Amino acid sequence: MNLLYFSPVSKSSAIGRMNADVVKALMESGHQITVVATDAHPLDFTKTHVFDTSVIHWTNQASVSNKAITCDQLVYHIGDNYGFHVGAIKWISRMPGLTCLHDFYLGNLFYGNYAIDRNHQHYFNVVKQLYGEAIANDYFIPMSAVDRIERTFQSAPMTEWIASLSSGLITHSSWGLDRITKHFSGPTRVIPLSYLTPHIDIDSAPSVSDKIRILTVGHMNPNKRIDSIIEAISGSPHLKQYATLQLVGPISADHSGKIKALADKLGVSISIHGSVDEDLLRRFFVDADISCCLRNPTLEAASASTIEAMQYGKAVIVLDHGFYKELPDDCVCKIPVDNEVTGLRNQLELLCKDQAYRKRLGEKAKNYAIHTFRPEQYARNIIEMCAQVPKASICRDRVNQATQYYKTMLESWGAGNSVLSHQDVVIPMEFIQKASASSSRQLS
Repeated sequence: MNLLYFSPVSKSSAIGRMNADVVKALMESGHQITVVATDAHPLDFTKTHVFDTSVIHWTNQASVSNKAITCDQLVYHIGDNYGFHVGAIKWISRMPGLTCLHDFYLGNLFYGNYAIDRNHQHYFNVVKQLYGEAIANDYFIPMSAVDRIERTFQSAPMTEWIASLSSGLITHSSWGLDRITKHFSGPTRVIPLSYLTPHIDIDSAPSVSDKIRILTVGHMNPNKRIDSIIEAISGSPHLKQYATLQLVGPISADHSGKIKALADKLGVSISIHGSVDEDLLRRFFVDADISCCLRNPTLEAASASTIEAMQYGKAVIVLDHGFYKELPDDCVCKIPVDNEVTGLRNQLELLCKDQAYRKRLGEKAKNYAIHTFRPEQYARNIIEMCAQVPKASICRDRVNQATQYYKTMLESWGAGNSVLSHQDVVIPMEFIQKASASSSRQLS
């Protein structure tokens, strides 16, 4: 197959890193791939993952359009980071394709797009159509990304928005799929995320320590439950004496200060390392005895840091919901969401006291993760799904271009938002769009 493959390529994107392996597997199977870099920033090949194929930036309109005409299918990878996925959003609304959905919450992506476009009426109508007028009325109140997640992850996750623009869906766990399929009738498939931990085949012994090292990796947002880990450790004399908590990943100075103050107050040993390079991150994984991969709320379809900890053969603790609930019970320690601190304390004490148990759990986790999260398996599923999804007609793209042409013409005549959002303008444009979509479905 000849695929036009939309993905972030930045070295700081885990999805980009994953897709470098998947694209390689696709090409080794004889498929032709052109990667469209969906990152907001311009291409800088010194700061991107290595794709051994042609890579073009999403803003290269002519090249993307020409490739779209000649390819067999378009594949979009989409997660909840506007800076990484802006290019996918700009193109999928014009030329739908197979979407690989990496998160079951896309509110930050949607709001980021709104903040740039500033077509309030259009985005208001999208939210209203999906979730009702009451939610739409409150949705656009300015707030932090953390507050937006807390207020909207259940009422308005915006995953239905992306599904409505897609011809088919792949995702990496089933927990958030029921809600999407209520609004989406196209082909769907749940497959394991592709994830290969770098250098996992190289043996490296942990450094010597008199402490049991508990590791948490990733962006240190409130949903990582760091406060709960500190509270769990503080309630156990054994853990306070023998355990130390290590935090590795981006963290704000304010959040870091609050966490350190809480740990000092409760007498918990902690080290906060911030962002580190791949070699140092590998060192932390090798040295860790236990990996805490807690997420609440859980927003992702799969967790790369959890898979990585498992592939390193670590004893992993998760909350029993979302993607984590679907992991085998004998490969990770699952604690109840409604009894987080006590459950965490009990599991940490057990793992700290029983080295043999830690080792057995880690070995099972490693065996499962290395054989499950494979790029060649992911590539095979993409090809199978592409065969099920009819290639989108470029008709929608042409209609959008025509709509934009008339919008630009009206603006040149002095039309403001009040005119552009007036029903005498909106209704004819929506009629053209709906007629085009109906025609495309009949043609397919």
